[in-house]
Amino acid sequence: MSSPLKTKTVEQLKWAFLAVLVIILFFVVLWRATQGSLEADEFEPTTDHTDFLKQQEEYELRSCNMEVANLAEYARKERQNIETWYAENLANLKQWEKERLEQLDREEKIAWARYNQDVKKTTSKTRESLNAGSYETASTHMVTDSYAMTKSYTSTDGLHSQTTDTYVVGNPARIYELEMRRIENERDAIKSEFLKLKRKRDRYLAESESYVQRRIDVINVKKRRVKENTTAKLQEGPGMIDAISFSGSGERLIIFEGKIYHEGDVVNGFNIHKIFADRVEFEKNGQISVQKLQ
Repeated sequence: MSSPLKTKTVEQLKWAFLAVLVIILFFVVLWRATQGSLEADEFEPTTDHTDFLKQQEEYELRSCNMEVANLAEYARKERQNIETWYAENLANLKQWEKERLEQLDREEKIAWARYNQDVKKTTSKTRESLNAGSYETASTHMVTDSYAMTKSYTSTDGLHSQTTDTYVVGNPARIYELEMRRIENERDAIKSEFLKLKRKRDRYLAESESYVQRRIDVINVKKRRVKENTTAKLQEGPGMIDAISFSGSGERLIIFEGKIYHEGDVVNGFNIHKIFADRVEFEKNGQISVQKLQ
């Protein structure tokens, strides 16, 4: 059974807890009211606020410059890596060229020897014909009974002809010509490998430089927007919007300083009154200001 003194202490603690809770709620309500009044007040940049915006701008610009410096270092290392890769592949290609040319020289000598050997593989056949004809005439004249005179004439005609037929095995000259053409094409192909390697190196360098330049262009745009954003804030504006987009349901929204806002949200003390496809209306103290998307 609890004592009256203990019961009284518990009651006092309850009332004390409720009193503390009421005080906390009071300060919360007071803080929210203060925030609302600050948002409703007309924006008047103080010296401290101006200095803060300038310092913020300087910090963001310094970050952009550091990123550009890092890109320059990246470009230097990337170029060095590409040149090292090219030098290694060029050395390997030269070694391959030496071995391949030596092999082609051997193939050329073999082709020449084969040509000479094939030329010797010939057969010859000689056909000869001889046509000859002779005739003889004689006449006798009796002078006396015991003496006779004889006159004779002999004629011989002859014709000699010879024909040589040569048979060559295959076509050595044509085969040798085709083989030499192939070897010459192989030598030209070796030269083209050097051109391919150089083109690949040049393409890698161009792609690296193009990537770095695109990044630098983006950073320059960012730097320009940082300055424009600071100027807009100093001229009693909410700042520069980054983009206008659509949600999945088709609702328009804006991207501002890396965050997403909808119609009715408050940005730097300005109410987002209306979002269009190319501009945004901001409202403050009943005044409407329009900012077009750049």
